[in-house]
Amino acid sequence: MRKALTFVLSVLASAFLISASATSAPEVTIYAGEDPSSVGIVLGGWGSGAALLNSKQGITGPNSIEVRTDGYYSGARLDFTKPVDLSDAFATKYTCLVLTMKFQGLGAEGETFGTTPYTPAPGMPPGMPYGPRTGYPPGYPFGGSYGASTGTSTSPIPSYLRVVMVVNGSKLTAEDQPIDITRIQDGILSLYIPLEAFQGTKPNRPALLQRLIIFGDRYSTFYLGEIRTAIDDEEITVDPLDEMEVSTGDRVEFSATAQGGESLLEYVWDFDASDGIQEEAYGPVVTHVFRKPGDYTVTLIVRDINRVKEPAKTTVTIRVFQQ
Repeated sequence: MRKALTFVLSVLASAFLISASATSAPEVTIYAGEDPSSVGIVLGGWGSGAALLNSKQGITGPNSIEVRTDGYYSGARLDFTKPVDLSDAFATKYTCLVLTMKFQGLGAEGETFGTTPYTPAPGMPPGMPYGPRTGYPPGYPFGGSYGASTGTSTSPIPSYLRVVMVVNGSKLTAEDQPIDITRIQDGILSLYIPLEAFQGTKPNRPALLQRLIIFGDRYSTFYLGEIRTAIDDEEITVDPLDEMEVSTGDRVEFSATAQGGESLLEYVWDFDASDGIQEEAYGPVVTHVFRKPGDYTVTLIVRDINRVKEPAKTTVTIRVFQQ
């Protein structure tokens, strides 16, 4: 009887573990503000970049890693003498690498600092979601200035990061991860990068993180206070759009609201479903002029920039009268 009970409990425990591992990946703390050398992290540089211990800019702990970047191939290198097991993290689709960073002010007037969503960056084709907001100086989403109260740094905030992980000896790269300055609070930003966004051969178990390299798209200095993994599985949802009756030649404004957890979102609009769904405008607030009378089906698709989550879609009918 005792053996039978033991067998049943063992089977139930195994089933529970299998179910748990299939639905969630445990959060892994890789760095939390310690002296990096005390947890087996060796700091170095790549190209003209650098990673340095900083004992004055801690976020979650007394220390941070000072990251110096100088373009997409010069940045901070972190080597792990004790490789970090990310097997469960890679086994779950919605696991993200989370970088918590502190930015200590802005650079000189005329430079671009970070990004603001929904308008193309200078020199980028239509549809690129991140760049200075139209009508404002580069880097300032609402005018005025932004920065930490100390004012001790004049280093610009990068607009994009390029992050490289070396796992089991193979390189995985997440390109063009935007720094959205509208999400920076008191100089601090937690950037969520889905592991699905890292391109390269996906690792087998055990997935051992051996090296992490962080690049920015320009010369910049910021402070890395925490590195961890976390799950962001909140689905993307979008609120219904309002039906309207307008006249030909009117400049019609459309405004949308969507949610998607920690994901940075793109809003993609099509103004006439009869000729196929096309990408005709981008952003949560757009305008359009209808030239001919009739009923038009307007389609909005909201997706995360890394294309990991299922997009959300909504439509609305716009009745257009001859002016």
